[in-house]
Amino acid sequence: MRPYLTWATQAIDAELIPLAWNLCDRDQAPYWDSFIVAAAQRARGDVRYSEDMQAGMVFDGTLRVVIPLIEGSDVQQYSVQEPKATRVKR
Repeated sequence: MRPYLTWATQAIDAELIPLAWNLCDRDQAPYWDSFIVAAAQRARGDVRYSEDMQAGMVFDGTLRVVIPLIEGSDVQQYSVQEPKATRVKR
C-alpha cells in the first residue's frame, strides 16, 4: 500500500468541477469520464486508459484515450510504472 502513496492525486474541489462540466458540455463526454479527464489534465497526464471511451480521442491536444484491450491499440507506446512493493517488517 505504501508505494501507492507516492502517486500524484487530484482533489475534487471548486476549481475541478467547472473544468469537468466544460468537458462534458463541449465534448459530449459522460459526466464521470469528464471528471477523470479534467483531473488527469490538471495533473499533467497525457494518457487516459479506458475501455468505454473512443480510442484515439484527444482532449485539448494534451490527453489521449488509449484502450489497452483492443488489438492493434497503441498501448505499447506507453508504460504504466507500478511502484515496487515492499514488505513491512513487523
